[in-house]
Order: sequence, then structure tokens, then C-alpha cells
Amino acid sequence: MPAIRESCESGPCSKVKHHFDECEKRVSSGKGFKGEDCVEELFHMLHCVDNCVRPRSSNAVLMRAVQRESLRGDTGASAAARARADHRSESTRLA
Repeated sequence: MPAIRESCESGPCSKVKHHFDECEKRVSSGKGFKGEDCVEELFHMLHCVDNCVRPRSSNAVLMRAVQRESLRGDTGASAAARARADHRSESTRLA
């Protein structure tokens, strides 16, 4: 999952990550305003990355489940249906 997060940070979320990085540089060099801590910028970046990662990680989990079923010799629509059902139950359990 770290690779997916990194691809989101360098792709769709690059603008908010750049804004966060600039804030970090400013604050760590002492040029930020009094009390500046970049928390707001961090939250914006994390929100963007989480929204970017969520569908990609769900697809990765589903693909692993289908591959696992096919290794058992179970192929076709039934394997995919079981993998989707397993994924839904896992997502519900984690929520």
C-alpha cells in the first residue's frame, strides 16, 4: 500500500503535497508566522491521498481474492462472485 500512497502523492495529490512541503520548509526555517504548525495542510494532503488510495486498494484486495480462488482451481464467475462477497464482508467488518 505504500506504493499506492506514493503514486497518489506524486499524481492527483501533488498540488496539496507541494503546499504541505512548502509549509514545512517555511516553518522549519523559522519563516512561518508565530504558532504556524502546518496541521491544516497535512489534513488536506491526507484527505486527498486517502480518497485516492481507497478505490485502488479495494481493487487490489479484490484482485488478490480472485487470484487466490483461481489458484484453488475455482475459476469463472463463481470465483469472482465469492471474492466480491468476501471483500464486502471484510469492508463491512473494518468499517
